[in-house]
Amino acid sequence: MAVENKIIIFADGGCLGNPGPGGAGTIVADSKRVLELGFREASTTNNRMELMAVIQALEALEHNKWKASHVKFFCDSQYVLNGIQKWVRGWKRNGWKTGEGEDVKNRDLWEKLSELVSVAQKEFQIDWEYVPSHSGIPGNERCDEIATTLASGSEIFLYDGSRSEYSVDLTDLKPSKSKPASKKTAKTTASTYYISLVGGTVYRDKTWKECEARVKGARAAKYKKVNSTQEENETLQSWGVSTRSS
Repeated sequence: MAVENKIIIFADGGCLGNPGPGGAGTIVADSKRVLELGFREASTTNNRMELMAVIQALEALEHNKWKASHVKFFCDSQYVLNGIQKWVRGWKRNGWKTGEGEDVKNRDLWEKLSELVSVAQKEFQIDWEYVPSHSGIPGNERCDEIATTLASGSEIFLYDGSRSEYSVDLTDLKPSKSKPASKKTAKTTASTYYISLVGGTVYRDKTWKECEARVKGARAAKYKKVNSTQEENETLQSWGVSTRSS
């Protein structure tokens, strides 16, 4: 995908438990620079973090000097994409009421997002594109990693530097659950698995699909992708769980 004179943005958010501790991860890039952004909140929802992932990108556009005329967002949240492209205009006309007359949820963030989009559109052409979550698209996977790590209370390095030295391929937009690991990541991803805490019990799953099925809808559930027993133990300790050998 050509990146000349274009800014590409990946954005993803989520929380552990819904509601629960949450995080948002964002990548903003042009042909020369990549900027990663992260945000965490102690108690929130998935939808609020999806909104925050896009909001922090637009704030970065406003406060940094990005020389481009076109911005393209890649997002896996239909809630955000439908809201900003379809619903928000009607909500404003109806005094921030839905078609059923109910108050719009997350109005504070929708108002902020709408304002930021209006400002950005004075300088950029903005396009929005849906990407499926957990489908191997590198930019989306990296944002998910940032969001999940921050939601779990852990720290994560956020890159700000040359596009040519960035390890994530932002041009790869083809969904695939069986992408071969690159040489840089093969060693760490070979043992990747998912741990979750549901109802006081720790579970280990080999795939995200198995883990997602376990934690979805479970009250106060926690989960994280880990690469080693040591990382698992550190995560469990941060959750207040006594560790044991695996």
